[in-house]
Formats: sequence, structure tokens, C-alpha cells
Amino acid sequence: MKDGTQSHGVVIGRFMPPHNGHRYLLDFAAGCVDRLSVLVCTMRSDGIDGALRFAWMKEMFPNINILHMTEENPEARKGSPSSYQIWADAVLRYAGPVDYVFASEDYGFRLAEELDASYIPVDPSRRAFPVSATMVRRNPMGSWPFIPSCVRPYFARRVYVLSEQPGESDALLEHLADHFRTVYAGDYLAYHAERTGSNAIDPGFAVRAQIATENAIAKQADRILLSATDPVHVWMRLRAMAEGNGVPGADGVPDADRTSLGEPPNPRPLSEWARHRYLINPPKDAGTATVYDPARLPVLARTLEFLAEQGVDVRVLAGTPEERFTQAMELVDEMLLD
Repeated sequence: MKDGTQSHGVVIGRFMPPHNGHRYLLDFAAGCVDRLSVLVCTMRSDGIDGALRFAWMKEMFPNINILHMTEENPEARKGSPSSYQIWADAVLRYAGPVDYVFASEDYGFRLAEELDASYIPVDPSRRAFPVSATMVRRNPMGSWPFIPSCVRPYFARRVYVLSEQPGESDALLEHLADHFRTVYAGDYLAYHAERTGSNAIDPGFAVRAQIATENAIAKQADRILLSATDPVHVWMRLRAMAEGNGVPGADGVPDADRTSLGEPPNPRPLSEWARHRYLINPPKDAGTATVYDPARLPVLARTLEFLAEQGVDVRVLAGTPEERFTQAMELVDEMLLD
């Protein structure tokens, strides 16, 4: 070994995004050497944020030396005559001398030559894991089994089933989750009130807690994440509670927060690959027009008004519970094909 004591291997890549083929590559490499360094190479122009990809890799491989290389060097791209020397110099600067270069592509052979190391090919035909980062970006829904759990929230389609009162859509959400073999995020604001016996909660924390609920459970979603609420809907409920408006628990909102809610959060997708759709599930005795009436349904009406200003995809469910389930199922199916 170059250091006389421990073998040292290296893997370099863009990991855009990391997938289970990368997991196999790194798990194999880590088992072959005493020490493994991984360079996550990113540039500002990359389609997926470099800091996020680095964070994903750190979460996936907590016991491997994950390094973030952010150098903006166009000459390092594939096909450049000097690219292998540039990459070799980078490996030496970031990781030091290495004994082995692990890669699933042919560049590993030339890079190993420049580093005076041995090239170890790992599943170059991708028979073990027939996936690439390009495939994931082109078709995340079709590549879902190969996407690691920490990466899934970035690509998951999100369907919000909103009602006027907490719990009104629970049965529909459970039915949909069972049908699509996925999970749904509950309503943190309602959960907090139920467990503490009070609606008193800092509005900023309530919104943040709902986002955390959604992102945490999205790691277990199968392509579609269902949710009983979203940050905008939470914000509108807090506003209605602060104003009274006949909403149960209005007195629970601290006086200091009645005029300090600020602006509602912006319902933007997490990435260009993500999609979201809002399904409005009004009370069974409320007609379609009623959902736009703030005097009758202050939470849903204001939520719909704000979402309309943002150009968000919103559909209003109607009919019996069975009819609403069928409508929702068809709308979710559309998202899986998008």
C-alpha cells in the first residue's frame, strides 16, 4: 500500500442523483479497502443542487469519507484531453494518494493510470442494478425502486386532500394510500391540539412542523405522497382561528400572533421533477360553489383563493364518498403518468 499500512480507495462522481447502483458501488468498494474516499463533484450549473447531493451522500454513507468538490473547471469534462490529469490532481488534493479507483464506467481505467493506482471495475454492464442517474432524471416514477429513501422526497408526486375541519378527509386518505400502496402525512396542527388539549402553538413552528412531517414520511412513499394538509392550509386555519370566524379553538391562538402571521408560504414544488395537486374535499352538505364562500367555509375558501393566485393545480371533489374516491384515484393516476 502507498502509505505502508492501509489500503485506500476512491470513487468520484456527480451522483445526480444518487441511486441504488451508486449504493452498490460504494458498499462494494468500502468492503475491498481499509479506507474509502468519495468525491461528490458539483458545479453551480448542475440541474440538482450540489449541496443537496452532498448531503444525500453523507446521509447514505455516514461511515465513508464523503468529500465535496465544487471546482468550476470546464476542462475537466469528459472528452477533454487534459480531463484525466485534472481529475487525478483533484483526487490527490482532496483525498491524497490512493491504491484503487472504483468505477462502473471506463473512465476509471485512465484515471487509475494517472494516479498510479489499480482500476477496479464494478458492475460496468449494470446487470446488478440496471439504472443510471440519467434514467432517474428522465423517468423518476419508472425508476422509483432504485431511488434511495433520502432522495425520494425530492422526486415524489404530492397530493394534498384538504378539508375545512381536521379529520374530514382521513377516510379518503386511508383508502387512497391503501389503493396506491403508499403513505400519507397527517395533520400536525390537529395532532398537536389533540395531544396537548390546546390550540396554542407558534404559527411559524406549526408551518415548519407540517413541512417536516411531510418530508419525513415522503422517504417511505411509493411515488405518490398523500397529505391531509399543506403549509398554506395550516396557515389559513391559524388565521381563521386568530380571527374567531366560528372556528373551534379560536381562543387558543396567542394574542401576539393574531396580527403576526405574515404571508402564507408559497406552494412551489421541491424540484422540476416533482408535481403537486390539490384535491378539495368539502363537507358532504356543501355544494361546489360553497367552497369559495369564506362566510361558510373560511379555511377552504381562503386556501383556494390563494392557491388560484399561485396557479396551482386544484380540483374539487363532489358526490358520495365512493364517487370522491374514484375521482381522486383517477387524478392520482394522471400524476403517475405525467
